[in-house]
Parts: sequence; structure tokens; C-alpha cells
Amino acid sequence: MLDFEPLYRECRDRVFQLAFRMLGDRERAVEATQAAFVKAYEGRAGFAGRSSPRTWLYRIAFNACLDQLRRREAAPAAPEPLVDGPESRPAALLERAETVRRVRAALARLGVSDRSLLCLLMERDLPYRELAVVLDCPESAVRMRVSRARRRLRELLSPVEEP
Repeated sequence: MLDFEPLYRECRDRVFQLAFRMLGDRERAVEATQAAFVKAYEGRAGFAGRSSPRTWLYRIAFNACLDQLRRREAAPAAPEPLVDGPESRPAALLERAETVRRVRAALARLGVSDRSLLCLLMERDLPYRELAVVLDCPESAVRMRVSRARRRLRELLSPVEEP
């Protein structure tokens, strides 16, 4: 049986960050995080070990977020950054705020599938093979979907040129 407490300690912040990025709302992210850990705890005896415990947990968390999105049927608000680093110059702070605003707006315009995939990818410690397990699709499909989602995000972030 899976030793749950170390997994919880290791992943609780990452699972919350994933939920926050996908759902764009702290309260909803807390709800999804709690649901994911409850489901994982209840299902720990059935963990088969075909993936790492962390990947298994991310899959559960990802599904908990999708369940919330389906239940609410409203597009999530663009997420706020969890932690802003201190900026020493006001001009740099304004520039960063504008960049964050543009990225938020672009993410909000992406479809749920693309936005969810990019949120998972932002967790940086999930290689494509683990993303394939979380998304339950071949690694080649993950690579194609990531490429397409990044391209769509770049298009949304590109300035529109006037003729």
C-alpha cells in the first residue's frame, strides 16, 4: 500500500498550484485540492505502481479540476500569479504587471483543453512521458498538443499589426 503522508507533504503545494492555475480561483482550487487528496487517500490501496505516486496524484488532481470546470460550466477567470517576486524598480514592476495581464488574458481566451495542458506543463517537473500518463494518451499526442497549445498562446500574445 502507498505511504500517503510523505506523498501529501511532498505534493500538497504543487497540487494546489496546479488547481489554482487551472481554475483561476483560490476557493475553487482549495476545493479541488481537497477532493484530489481525499480521492487519493481513499484509493491508495489500489495504487498499482504503473507510474510514480506523484504522477498518479497529478492525474487525480487534474481530473478533480476538470470535474469542477464541468460542474460550473463557466470559463475560469485568468489565474493570478501565486507569488510575485519583489521588483526594485517601478518601471520594471509596471512592465511585469503588463506582461502578466497580457498572459492572463491570452490564457483565458484559450480553450479548457489547451489551458489545462499548459497548466500541467508549468509544473516543470512533469516530463512528457508523465504528462502522457496524466492525460491518458500517447506521448506523441502530448508533444503535438503542447506544440499546438503553445502556438495558440503565442498567436494570442502576438501584437496585431495594422495594415
